[in-house]
Amino acid sequence: MVVFNDLRRLIADFFGVEAEDITAESTANDIDGWDSIGHTMLIIEIERTFGVSLEGHDTQALDNVGGLLALILQQKATSGGVARS
Repeated sequence: MVVFNDLRRLIADFFGVEAEDITAESTANDIDGWDSIGHTMLIIEIERTFGVSLEGHDTQALDNVGGLLALILQQKATSGGVARS
């Protein structure tokens, strides 16, 4: 849950919403400002914050925050980082 809570806070801060309103099922349509430009900027911030490198085709195919979390955990696991959801 550590990475999920950190991801929720990052998304909340980035888009100016409450972290409690973000769930694993939340989509870009649920969060004001999460458009294609916001998505790109968010991914850059996620890469910086979590120390991962996310491929564009992977991030564009995501359905929700839970998918984004899974991608981060996968990248951390394959890069030798600690992967605790």
